[in-house]
Amino acid sequence: FAAARMLTEVADKAGETSEKFENLVSVTRSKFGTSLEDTSAAIFDVVSSGFRSVGEATRIIETSAKLALAAESDLASSTNTLITVVQNFDTNLENLEDRAKSLAAATTISRATLQEFGPALNKVAGTARNVGLSFDDLLVLMASLTRTFGRGSATNIGRFLNRVDRKSTRLNSSHIPLSRMPSSA
Repeated sequence: FAAARMLTEVADKAGETSEKFENLVSVTRSKFGTSLEDTSAAIFDVVSSGFRSVGEATRIIETSAKLALAAESDLASSTNTLITVVQNFDTNLENLEDRAKSLAAATTISRATLQEFGPALNKVAGTARNVGLSFDDLLVLMASLTRTFGRGSATNIGRFLNRVDRKSTRLNSSHIPLSRMPSSA
């Protein structure tokens, strides 16, 4: 019952018929062996995050299911992690599959589960993007520090990136345009 209600909400948010999303649930469950509740919740998360078309939802859910298998995770964790990545580094879904492969490798290298790595990534992704750190560089940084110093390393990465971002903002705001510089004549 909860899954059916969730799919109705999804269809309402997306402006689509519930049959299209029910089909996505059915295909995902048969193709990847996910539960009805887990699949429905993952689709709800995708649509709630602004990806309203069935095509976008299908692409994200199928890639998330593959990531869940590769990273030995659950569909909810892999979906939420991919949503974080898409919202911060890949808004047009161009490199979605490559991003998922990189995430699976990063969790293996870091010796962290995706359930641990995903929320940590969520904490630092926006700031990392703001300071110009690429997705791949952020993963390397997180994976190597987590492997070396333990699972709490993302907090320190976040603090460091926040400091860099604040200093960068201060430097940019104190910049005096050349047109306002005193002339030497």
